[in-house]
Amino acid sequence: AEAEDLERSTIKQYDEHTRLHINPLIGAQKLSRLTMPMVQKFRDDLIASRSKAMTGKVLRSLTMIITEAMRRGLVAHNVAKGVTVVRKGREKPRIVIPSRDELKLLLAAANDDERPIIMTVILTGLRSSELRGLRWEDVDLKAGTISVCQRVDAWGVIGDPKSDAGFRTIPIAGALVKELKRWKLRARPSS
Repeated sequence: AEAEDLERSTIKQYDEHTRLHINPLIGAQKLSRLTMPMVQKFRDDLIASRSKAMTGKVLRSLTMIITEAMRRGLVAHNVAKGVTVVRKGREKPRIVIPSRDELKLLLAAANDDERPIIMTVILTGLRSSELRGLRWEDVDLKAGTISVCQRVDAWGVIGDPKSDAGFRTIPIAGALVKELKRWKLRARPSS
């Protein structure tokens, strides 16, 4: 993953899958001796102690590890391929969106520095990395728009949005324009 220059968060996730799940439960087994029944037992052990969602992610990571071993000629076939976790639609967690009243309470409890950020999140739907990457030059208060031109990951690394569709201009409501104007007037210039 590092050699392929994947996202830092993706590398971290793969590392956690390996270190916390794969190595402790099946990592001592040599790849050349690994069988599909062993992988199936690994899956069953994961489901017994972790969520189905996590089990599925860890199994995909194991499958990718074995695929890479195949590419390098270390194993003949991928014994993890075909071992899956079936999740019914009812098992997937339902996303609960705060009600209008809950959002109003949140805004009422926010201080003058928190309110513009919370309003921006509520009214634009920006991802956290896009919000971290937002600069004043991306905010057009006259036109009432915010342009997404960059993002900043959880480690503070600035980069382009993940895809071409990530570059976009979002119209913003008048109430947000007013709040951002007030915030900009209070803000200290940054270097």
